[in-house]
Amino acid sequence: MDRQLYQYCLGTKNRPRTERGKAVQQLISAALNSETDGDDALLKALAAVLSDSSVLEADTFQLLKPLHGCGGSESYVLEVDRAVESGFWKSLAARFPGHQGLVYIAADAALLAGDREAARRLFINGVRLDPSTCPPYAVDWQELLRGTEWHFEYRLHLLAQSRGDDQTLREMSAELASECHDEPDKLRLIDAVARGAAVPQLAGPA
Repeated sequence: MDRQLYQYCLGTKNRPRTERGKAVQQLISAALNSETDGDDALLKALAAVLSDSSVLEADTFQLLKPLHGCGGSESYVLEVDRAVESGFWKSLAARFPGHQGLVYIAADAALLAGDREAARRLFINGVRLDPSTCPPYAVDWQELLRGTEWHFEYRLHLLAQSRGDDQTLREMSAELASECHDEPDKLRLIDAVARGAAVPQLAGPA
């Protein structure tokens, strides 16, 4: 593990308060001080510690998050195969599906591992949790979704977020309407969302 990068991404070091947070900190500290190559064993141990929990506490997440680096695609902390790291984050996202930060990390890790389908699915799940909060990774998610069943839904989320800025709302509505000019069902949805309606899950659960 890249000790210096992990500590840089971790930032201000706060003592974990929960027992699970303390256990996670001990495992990561041991890995940081280990001379053994590879972090596969660390990920297995972390998964085991979290396996019986239904809630991911804030202090635990703050310790886990830097394992993916600060920018995801720009830096790597763990010395594991990308598919292994992706599997770790995907398993946590499945266990804690309501944790948006974790779901976004899993989406980025899947993309870096070359699993674009999983990245799209995880990303749209994260958007649905809170469309106003974007993932902290430098990825063109709209382009990633292009051509999929989730692309239009994501565009509607962006449209909904523009409400309150009349000019932007008009411009985005006009652009979408132009693209969907021969699809009356989509045009009705664009108009409804622009007027304040909630964005529906067009493709069902991702």
